[in-house]
Amino acid sequence: MGSQLLTSTVGAMMMSESESVAPAQDIRNSYRQALQARREYRRLMGSELEGAAHEGLHEAVFDLYEVLRPMIKEANATEDQWVNEELWPVSRKYIDAACCPNCDHVEQLEQFDDGDRCPNCNRATMEVDEVPAVDEHGDPAYVWEQGLRTLDGLRNRTQTRTVEHDDALGTYETEVSERQLLEPEKLIVVADILDECMQQLDLLVSFDDDLPTGQLSGVDPK
Repeated sequence: MGSQLLTSTVGAMMMSESESVAPAQDIRNSYRQALQARREYRRLMGSELEGAAHEGLHEAVFDLYEVLRPMIKEANATEDQWVNEELWPVSRKYIDAACCPNCDHVEQLEQFDDGDRCPNCNRATMEVDEVPAVDEHGDPAYVWEQGLRTLDGLRNRTQTRTVEHDDALGTYETEVSERQLLEPEKLIVVADILDECMQQLDLLVSFDDDLPTGQLSGVDPK
């Protein structure tokens, strides 16, 4: 039964002088490891090994991103994923609206002129204020992190926290630096988008699991 594999497109993509395409075998290995890390994390969720699985997922997804990054950045087919793809919400979205200071009635700003009274209570003049935005279905609207390019600074983040210690000399505090992993649900989002990019770049085809090591469906992996 076939699985997924990279085609010779890997070696044929044209890159800028500052970035080069990773060898096909590297991309193949990173893709397989990312698939396995997703399976392992889902299998171990809720267990005492979830933390280790989370770290493995973080490493595998970012390994795949780094080997694919030059192609995703340069190819027209993946421009939207590189620049505009919505990854995850970062905050509520707010917009200016016409608000009544008496009854809190809200209307679209463009429907009112200065001095117009509230159509709901008719007791106060509508004022401009920021209100939470909603989408076309009336659900909360959000500001989103956009584009795979935002991942560049997220692999090796650290955070500092204060730890309190007690010993024979009393109580004292020290600061420790800890690695900050990307949340699992965000890593899954990234992995799924990377899969889409590989589809867009025509990097996935069926292959025979019995192929000799290093051979990519008859493609020279050099």
